Amino acid sequence: MSADKSPDLDTFAQHIVDAFADVRVPAAPSAEETLDRVIHASKIADEGMPHRRFTPITPRQVGLSRHQRVALGGIGLSSAAAILILFLTVNSGRNLSAMERMTRELRAVQSYCYRISSTAEFVDEKTKHPVAILESGRIYWQAPSAFRDERTIVRVDKAPADGVRTEEVLEDFVDVSPAEKPGILLDRKRKTFVHTPELRLSATGSVTYPMDVLRLIREKSGTVTRDLGSKTVQGRAARGYIIALDGARDGAPIEPQEVWVDAETDLPLEFGHETRNEEMTSVVRFTDFRWNVDLDPRLFDATPPADCTDVTPPTGEDAPRQIADALKLYATLCNRYPQVDSRVETFDVAAIRDEMLRAAGFTGPANPAWKQQQKYREIEDANIALKEVSRVLRNRYHAGYDGLHVGKANSEKVLLWWRQAETDGLRVFFGDLRTQVISNAEGKKYGLDNWLER
Repeated sequence: MSADKSPDLDTFAQHIVDAFADVRVPAAPSAEETLDRVIHASKIADEGMPHRRFTPITPRQVGLSRHQRVALGGIGLSSAAAILILFLTVNSGRNLSAMERMTRELRAVQSYCYRISSTAEFVDEKTKHPVAILESGRIYWQAPSAFRDERTIVRVDKAPADGVRTEEVLEDFVDVSPAEKPGILLDRKRKTFVHTPELRLSATGSVTYPMDVLRLIREKSGTVTRDLGSKTVQGRAARGYIIALDGARDGAPIEPQEVWVDAETDLPLEFGHETRNEEMTSVVRFTDFRWNVDLDPRLFDATPPADCTDVTPPTGEDAPRQIADALKLYATLCNRYPQVDSRVETFDVAAIRDEMLRAAGFTGPANPAWKQQQKYREIEDANIALKEVSRVLRNRYHAGYDGLHVGKANSEKVLLWWRQAETDGLRVFFGDLRTQVISNAEGKKYGLDNWLER
């Protein structure tokens, strides 16, 4: 038998049937009693191989007639058990493929952590200077679903006009999801946080393995396309493979991954890929894997820091209605929406309030008598709702406003949006101030999935 092929189970079962087809022995225990004993023996054998769970194969399942099952009982328990154990041994002794071994071990993992690093190098279209975007971070996971992602993204201008190399921290965030509880997304650069729903599925994978590559391996959607041989990784003997994957959550293609697997544990030690084209060179690496390690429970504490501002979007329908009314009032007074694109400038509530007051005729020093006028009170109420918009927009990756390019006549363009805190959907306000919750897939139609790049 080839080392990488298993015996045909149907053929093997038929051999058992054929072996007893002509047996004529006195009936000893009943068929039912014999079956009970065989099942019991299979359980004993199964308990001796906890990593290879096996569903017992009874004589009834392999196709023996009642007479043949009685004959099997007449041979005696020891012979029946020996035959069954032989079946188990032959079946479990085959060599699993590299993907199968890795899949098996990933399914048994109870915790892990690893480092992520990536470099993207390209030429800035405006300055014509070479630029590098450097990403680094560490990810932690604990069964059943606790998750922590720490990430920093830095832009390096490699050849500025003054000859001085510059670095700018673009993002510095922590995503924390305790097991079976809501979490937070903490923006350490801007000192803000967002409450997030209990982790179920993420754009990058599943509850158990948030990284899509690990999820796809676990779900057996990978194929080894090349064996890279052996080398030492983190001081351990490892074998390398190029694996092709499909089935990403977002439907996007996944680059073939170079995976180095611990020769002893069959778990990844590192993996990654490189992409090179005329526009950009990109290198992504996942390294320093630690499997089944003791993790500090404080890593998964979702208590927000005292010095950070809560920018979690409002829930329910009252706040969206009040916001739509406030924007409608501004548009009625000023014949347009606030001229702001939140990707490049701040939604300045104080300045927007002053514009409405001037447009309504409230000019000069503040006058206590204004409070008696209905229009002034409407503007003050609108100001409260617009403060909510300003607060939500501080979460710049999950909210946006574009009154600079969207007007009252643009009923199919999104003026304001944010990601729902309690669901996976998006709250959107169109140019005609219709508001509704749409799916993430629908959000792509309006470019909300790459909002900052538009």
